[in-house]
Amino acid sequence: MPEWTSRSDAELAAQIEAARERGRIAEASEPRARSARYNRRAKRIEVELTDGCMFAFPPRLLKGFGMLRRSSLRQWS
Repeated sequence: MPEWTSRSDAELAAQIEAARERGRIAEASEPRARSARYNRRAKRIEVELTDGCMFAFPPRLLKGFGMLRRSSLRQWS
């Protein structure tokens, strides 16, 4: 297990700002989920990404979702 090391306020503030900057870069350059819903007609879960792409798949391919009843998926509609 790693050993705890104490940081000064300045070191901690620098680490926090560096982490925030990495987050800003990731937000701007990596697709993220914007929304997700269950499409009853297509019987697919649809995930819209922030870059405009859409990813759709049948619920049975997602671990744990294959056992759900359609009525449970309707709350995603």
